[in-house]
This record gives sequence, structure tokens and C-alpha cells, in this order.
Amino acid sequence: MLDSLRALGRVRSKRTPEQRQRLRRLIRFVDARFPDGGNCFRRALLEVTLDPVAASEPLHMAVREHGGVGSGHAWLGDLPDTDERYDAVFVA
Repeated sequence: MLDSLRALGRVRSKRTPEQRQRLRRLIRFVDARFPDGGNCFRRALLEVTLDPVAASEPLHMAVREHGGVGSGHAWLGDLPDTDERYDAVFVA
């Protein structure tokens, strides 16, 4: 699935850094209105689909050993967007 989303994103028009930040804010705004209140993995996948730079960035998926709601996080790029610590990080 991720490969298919990356293929869609690669053919999108290139954005300036400011335009990409606007896209991220819009994705976050829309995602926050879902019944679950938002999901970092869903936001990352949507950005990969809509932005060619995001489509080329690594997708990180991190989890904590105890599991459960809120025990993981997903982000694009090399640096996490949080200071949280995780027990395992997977990169795709």
C-alpha cells in the first residue's frame, strides 16, 4: 500500500516549503475532525499521497512496549516531531 501511495505522491506538483507547511496544517485540520480525533499515521500517509517530497521521505512508525491507545507515533523524514521515547522504531 505504501508503495502505491508514494507513486501517487511522486507525480504531484512540487511545493515550496511554505506550501508544504500549509498542506500539513490543512491535513492536521481535517484529520482532527475524524471521530477518533486525529491519527498521525493517517496524516503521514495522506501527506505522502499529496506531496512529492513527502513521497520520497522515510516513514517512521514507533511503538511503546505496553501498547494500547496513544502508545505509538508516525512521522515523515529523519527527525521525529516529538521528544517522546519509544521502544521500537520501524522505517519504511
